[in-house]
Amino acid sequence: MKRDVLVWSSAYRGDASLSVLLVVQSLVTFVAIPLGASMTDSPWILDLGSLLFAAVCAATLTDRIGVRIVLIVAVAAFAFAPWLWASSGADGGRAAAAVHPVAAAVAFGFDLIVTVLVARMAFSAGPVTVHRIVGAVLVYLNVAVLFAIVYDLMYLVVPGSLHYSSGGGVSPVLAVRLSDLSYFSLTTLTTAGFGDIVPVHPIARSIANLESMLGQLYPAIVLSRLVSLNLVHSQSSNATARATDGDASDP
Repeated sequence: MKRDVLVWSSAYRGDASLSVLLVVQSLVTFVAIPLGASMTDSPWILDLGSLLFAAVCAATLTDRIGVRIVLIVAVAAFAFAPWLWASSGADGGRAAAAVHPVAAAVAFGFDLIVTVLVARMAFSAGPVTVHRIVGAVLVYLNVAVLFAIVYDLMYLVVPGSLHYSSGGGVSPVLAVRLSDLSYFSLTTLTTAGFGDIVPVHPIARSIANLESMLGQLYPAIVLSRLVSLNLVHSQSSNATARATDGDASDP
């Protein structure tokens, strides 16, 4: 019995970490990234947010040593990327341009690993708790982050692949571009589609179509299913509790 309680307690703590991660990811997406774009002379804001999210992920998502090592290496990559740009030497422009795609690829790999780990926790066997529903929402938000990185890499390969509808390409300033592409990714995923940033390259359009399709299907199928299972589990737990109380009250 004691062992079962410990296992349940450990699982609950793991589920609760999903809520913590959603809070941190929301702060990065909706606070740190916009602040980094509006305060381009303070890149540490975005770096600090990314490092905080990476550190929380490494501490809470897995107990496997190998996976933790990969996450910690990714944290180190986030930490030292600005130093690499600053110490690029006399040929700094081309060196920084070469480092940024590597940093973007590392960020994509890290967020992909995090998304997979969160999905495994949210959709694993067992009762569907509120924290697991929150984890499924975190997966949804992480998908927007992954697509934003893909759009950034697309910009690096084909600079004119996305345009402002008012004219001109996406900003070459990294902090501003990341903010704009995160905004574009979220509006595409949620199919809000304000139209102020538009994909003009065929591949960019295809990627946007894929994201908008996922944005429609995921809440309709996955999130609604989890909410239904949570309601069923709550009703079953309440019925069991009432039956237990009734048995205890019998003489």
